[in-house]
Amino acid sequence: MALTNNDILKKLRVAHKLRDKDIV
Repeated sequence: MALTNNDILKKLRVAHKLRDKDIV
């Protein structure tokens, strides 16, 4: 399955959110 730019952005946002939570 090919990933669209939107899917990649969503994954990146989720990763950032998880990182932010880990940092806090």
